[in-house]
Order: sequence, then C-alpha cells, then structure tokens
Amino acid sequence: MSDPSRTVGEEWGRLSWSQWIPLDASAAGYRTVVPNQPGLYRVRGEGLRGLVYIGQTGRFLRERIRALAAGVYRSKNDPPWNDPHTAAPALWAFRHEDGISFEISIAVCEVDVQKRQCWEDMLLYLHRRELGESTFCNHGRMHPWWTRPRNRKTKVAAIRREQPVVYESLRPSVGGSDSSAADWLGLRWSTPTAITDAVGPVVGGVYRIMTAGGSVVYIGEASQLRTRIASHAKDSRFGNEFVSWYGMPNLPKHQLHEQETDLIGAYFEEHVTAPTYQYRPKG
Repeated sequence: MSDPSRTVGEEWGRLSWSQWIPLDASAAGYRTVVPNQPGLYRVRGEGLRGLVYIGQTGRFLRERIRALAAGVYRSKNDPPWNDPHTAAPALWAFRHEDGISFEISIAVCEVDVQKRQCWEDMLLYLHRRELGESTFCNHGRMHPWWTRPRNRKTKVAAIRREQPVVYESLRPSVGGSDSSAADWLGLRWSTPTAITDAVGPVVGGVYRIMTAGGSVVYIGEASQLRTRIASHAKDSRFGNEFVSWYGMPNLPKHQLHEQETDLIGAYFEEHVTAPTYQYRPKG
C-alpha cells in the first residue's frame, strides 16, 4: 500500500506514528506495535487515496482497534452494529463491496480528553486540506450502498440500498488562521452579538461562541442555527459571551460535520489547545 501524501508520514500532525500493520493482524502482531495506552490511530485501505478513518481513544489503543477489527471482519451476511465501534459498519461494507484490505498505524498521546479529541479534529482537517477531500468513514459518512445501523439494542441493522448514496466531500476550508476574524478560514462570519440577544437564522450552519475580547471558547454546527443558539443562550457558561455564525443552508449533515471539524482542527493547529468549553460537559 502506498500513498504519496503527508497523511502517512511518521511525524504527521506533530505525532510519532508507528509502522503499519494489517487491521486483521494476529494478537502477537498487535502486541508488538499497538500498546494499551491512550492515543490516536489511522486506517488506510489498499488502492484508496488518503486515509479511510482517523480515531482516538482515552483507554487502550489495542482494545479499541481490536474491537474495530472484530466488526470489520464479520461475515458478509452478518453486518456489524454501530456499537462497540461506529466505524466498523462502513469499513465492513468497503471490505465486502470492494474487496479492500486495511492497515492501521497508531500514535500514543497521553493528554486530556479535550486535547486528544481536538487532535483528532486537526488530523481530519489536515487530511482534507492536504488531499482536498475527507477520509472515507469519518463525519458520519458510510459506504454508498449501505445504510448506517444503530446500536445493537435498537435492532436497526445495516441494509443494502437499492440505489447508492454519494457522500460528497465539502470543499476544504482555506483562509486566515485568526479565529476571531470576520473571514476566519475564508467564511463570512456574522458580526458577534451578545448570545442572550442573538437571533440566528433558520438555516443550518456553523457558529463560534466568543468572549467580549474575541477569544473563541466553543465551536459548533447545527441543522438550524436559531434553535441551537437559543439553547446555548440558556447555558450559564455562555451568559456573558458573544456568538457569530456562518449560514450553510441545505447541506447534508456529514458536510456540516466536515465544516465544524475544519474549524476545531484549525483552531487547535493555531493554538495547540482546545477552545475552553470544547468537549467539556456542562458543570
């Protein structure tokens, strides 16, 4: 398997990556390369450009990737559920529909959950920026011929479609790196407004919550900006903050996720830290 892009570099994204091993490697092969430590991992597929999937875990890399492999290598008549690994159904479908085999590489990253999740976002952003398209199985994307299953307890399984669905990548964001600027990443942001007074548009899009001084403390996406911003206005963490948005009407959900990830990834690349409330539960 070969790929000339930087996505397979040994120090891509300021991380130290392991060698590549087959996703279905033996237990001994995993013990040699994949430690039981927190970190990030990337998956590539034979004959595919770029990466198939990028993930992270705060528990054990070996445990997490073995769970992925267990789903991917189920039989053709036994598609995996959305749990215990959300990427397994998509990789399983690419394996059976297109005969693709997979390899994995890991990077140990023992940092707090906010920073590790933002690191994942930055890698996804770098992939889009460097290759011009997203990974195949992040952002809620699925194989064109298969529906996405839900968790096992719902009994809503993956089903092969009668017609394929194209998960087209949103054009990668390019532009200035100043997260408080009116043209951050090339988007035309609305004027920051006190969040308690803001009335967002009734369209989908992305938004940033900022301090009065312009520091971004949270980045999000929503299928309807007005409803989401009104909800945030009731959150005590944001009572004194401002909000600015960029409307993106009529986009599919996976493209809104792509744009949100670009923004979080770009912020992390610039600041090497997470926005204050990103990936932090209330309270």
